[in-house]
Amino acid sequence: MINLDFYKGKSFFVYGLGRTGISAVNALLKSNINVKSWDEKASSINLPDHIRNTLESPETTNWKNTDYLVLSPGVPLTFPEPHYIVNFAKSAGTTIYSDIEMLFHSQKKNKFIGITGTNGKSTTTSLTHYILSHSKLDTQIGGNIGIPVMDLNPFQRSGNFVLEMSSFQLDLLHDVKFNTAAILNVTKDHLDRHGNMDHYINAKTKIFDHQTMMDNAIFAIDNPITLNLYQNLPLKSYKVPVSSLNKNMEFGVYVGEDHIQFNVHNHKGDIQFSQPKNLPGKHNRENIAVAFAIGMLYNLSPENILQAINSFSPLPHRLEYLGQMLNMSFYNDSKSTNAEASIAALSSFSNIYWILGGQPKEGGLEALRPYLSNVHKAYLIGSSQDEFANFLKSEGVSYSKCGTLENAFTDAALDAKSDLKHANIVLSPACASFDQFKSFEHRGEEFRRIFEYYNAQSL
Repeated sequence: MINLDFYKGKSFFVYGLGRTGISAVNALLKSNINVKSWDEKASSINLPDHIRNTLESPETTNWKNTDYLVLSPGVPLTFPEPHYIVNFAKSAGTTIYSDIEMLFHSQKKNKFIGITGTNGKSTTTSLTHYILSHSKLDTQIGGNIGIPVMDLNPFQRSGNFVLEMSSFQLDLLHDVKFNTAAILNVTKDHLDRHGNMDHYINAKTKIFDHQTMMDNAIFAIDNPITLNLYQNLPLKSYKVPVSSLNKNMEFGVYVGEDHIQFNVHNHKGDIQFSQPKNLPGKHNRENIAVAFAIGMLYNLSPENILQAINSFSPLPHRLEYLGQMLNMSFYNDSKSTNAEASIAALSSFSNIYWILGGQPKEGGLEALRPYLSNVHKAYLIGSSQDEFANFLKSEGVSYSKCGTLENAFTDAALDAKSDLKHANIVLSPACASFDQFKSFEHRGEEFRRIFEYYNAQSL
């Protein structure tokens, strides 16, 4: 747990008692710092006694005597309107804060690597952490990836914090400086929170705030928005472009299907590369390019970086290769909760037997129109069935309404089994999961369970 003696004599209020909030309260209590907390669902959630003892309604808090409000990243700061607790804090001059800020101020002797992007940031963060750890560098991973940063441990000497950063978390930052910051891509997402694309982009670019000429800024330039940021964002830091498309880059990192070309910090070369089966698709070559560039900036040898990439086990539910039965390969991409996220799956394979649907997002499947030629047939589940059926019919894509995930799996497998070509059965829902599942993880675990059952039966 992170020591917060830096804040001795200060007073905190933690709003939102999910994993991050509870972690922050625990760290503050352990450092004997005055802390109060609140959650609108406090009466109905199971809280340890020592957390429950810190509860205090924001309505009765003395905000003039509260130095910091540690806010859950999901609480609106400005749009569609500021949350009431934000107004309380601002009126009293209380600093609105985050656990990331607390980590930074209490662990300044260490290096901070921040990775953001609409899609791919969890895989890239995990891969970066693995590459550095593989080369025996002291490294810890946290942030939006699901590990609260207050649960990390102080390094005995100095080390590297590799943090996945969401736009919500970036919105809350004040002084945090990432020694190495990377942005993967920016597509339409979270506009209900940010209001418009300009505000969303501005939140993402906060990852480069406070950088100096001693710091590094990595841009994956296959995305038009991040390409524009690379070309036009005024930064003092060392800017590194990476790509999975541009073979003629004179500077930066290019990851192709069979080789990696690099020119970073006077390290220049070309190395043979065979893309791992568990990191398929162009989007993963982009993720690899960012992680490779970070490894080069840490002066790791290309051979050691490549060795780590080849032995890396990806995160579940992100185009996760489950295995093969007969002529069929199965992929679990349950993390793709909007159409833009499903582009990776539909652009990575041909002859796709596509399982999709759930709680639809704004825009439906429109973003996937250019990739539908890779779909052999679609199998629809969840509350989006009728909407998606109408769209696919208008695009000339064969489909079946299956209702449930298990029905969709069995229908897709039976159809694909008789295909003379190799078939890719891909769960990439392009939808939220909450109409039928607790979370995208629950949905993905069910897909894996069904696969393992039929695999044991040899279908």
